[in-house]
Order: sequence, then structure tokens, then C-alpha cells
Amino acid sequence: MFGHIYDLFLLPFEKLGLARLRSQLLSKASGNVLEIGFGTGLNLAHYPSSIKLTAVEPNRALLTKAKQRTKKFNRVDTHLIETEGTNLPFESGIFDTVVLTLVFCSAKEPEALLKEAHRVLKPGGSLLLLEHTGRQNGLAFIFFSILTFGWKYISGGCHLNRDPSQALKTLGFPTKREKHFLLGIFKLFEVAKPNNS
Repeated sequence: MFGHIYDLFLLPFEKLGLARLRSQLLSKASGNVLEIGFGTGLNLAHYPSSIKLTAVEPNRALLTKAKQRTKKFNRVDTHLIETEGTNLPFESGIFDTVVLTLVFCSAKEPEALLKEAHRVLKPGGSLLLLEHTGRQNGLAFIFFSILTFGWKYISGGCHLNRDPSQALKTLGFPTKREKHFLLGIFKLFEVAKPNNS
């Protein structure tokens, strides 16, 4: 998906509250920060000015747009890398914060993505996630599952019904905070990597 199309597609959602959720989540970012799945850089406006940001994005068209946005926000301290989030070119345990916003839903290997985020995060560091998970029970879950069947083919592989909760638990992330918005469709996760892992 091209950068300008991606931004236009998300614009109504940003105005309906997605931008507010980004700000709420990213205000928690600190220190040496890695964002996996940077997209066109829509999170840039919401990061604290004090952080050092490294961002990875596999889609070249989105990354080109992100580089333009980085210049616009004068974030000269932002380091952008074209790579997959499941094979990060970083040593283990070097980031204070790892961020994923609307990435788990479209990853080809979502569990591997979180495993790699866990690897590069310092013990005691924070993993911050924003996802649209769909309701995980009842008629709403059935609706989102049916909608996903067609939706993923026109949206770059996005699954409307993926919830990272179980994958986080499997990796040993104890939940510090999990907030639900818009009837549970959007969730914010703030979890910490245990000091002994």
C-alpha cells in the first residue's frame, strides 16, 4: 500500500479517536525506543521529545513517506531501517521501550514478531501496543471473523480479530495495564519485560 493511500485510509479513524489513543500510549515511551512497523510515521507527533527513536518498516513505499514525515517533525535523532520485525538487526536487551501500533494485526508471523520484540527489550523495559482486536466472544467476534476473510486481501493482510493477549502471556509478559476502547475493539497494552528474563 502506498504511503499517501495508507494515510488517507486512516484519517477518519485518527479523527475519531485513534490519534488520542496514540498519544495516550506513546506518552509512556522513554529512553532508547524501538518502533516495529513504523508505517508512514504517524506516531511521530505523539512521542516525547526526550526519546531516542529507532524505527523499522519492511514496506519501502511506507518508509519513503515516513522519511518525509521525519524531516517535517525535525526528528534528526530518528534512525529508520528497512527490515522485517521478525529478524531485527540489533543485539538483545538494548531498548528501554518497544512500540507496536496496528502491527500485530497484519504481521505474517505475529507471535514471532512479539518474540523478537521481547528479545531486544531490556529486562524491566516496557512493551507498548495499540491494536484493534475485535470483540473476542459472541456475535461481534463472528462478525469480525467473517469481515476479516475479505478485509485482509485489500488491507495488506490485516486481521480484524487478532488479539495479542495470549501471545504476550506465552512470552512471559506480565500485564501492567490493558485498556479497552470503543466497546473493546481497540486495546492499549502496557507490559513490562521481567527483570529475570
